[in-house]
Amino acid sequence: MVALIIAAFGAGMRLQSAALNRGATGSPQVAVARDLGPLLPLGRVRFAERLGEALELESYRTRFRAEDTIAWRAEFAEPPPTDELTVVITWQSIRERMQVSTATVSLVDRELTMIASDEVPLADLVPTAGLYAVSYYSGDRKLAEGVFELLPPGR
Repeated sequence: MVALIIAAFGAGMRLQSAALNRGATGSPQVAVARDLGPLLPLGRVRFAERLGEALELESYRTRFRAEDTIAWRAEFAEPPPTDELTVVITWQSIRERMQVSTATVSLVDRELTMIASDEVPLADLVPTAGLYAVSYYSGDRKLAEGVFELLPPGR
């Protein structure tokens, strides 16, 4: 049964590839190679209640209540290519995303692969319960992202 499913999946992939490579006339088209540049790995943003002295996070977690404080640390795959980054906080649902805030942060040392945000009351950071993404950008290039949840009252 498993072999049959694998064979059917493989045949479907070949048919889909052939369909994608055919033009309006039904004849095969030559794929044009595009230089997308090097794809760099995305860093991560980790969350906790507090930030320690050496940028270590204390009490890691991703679920918070409105009365909690939150701190985070962005860990980049490589040093950022600029000395200014944009941090964007976005509320997200299944159907949409809404930008909540944007801020520019300056790096004191361009060789660092980490930047942190000191603890802040969640009620001052985000408006309502839900999932929020914290993303760091250099221009249009996303360098790191993490998601946390603000729980509804009573949970």
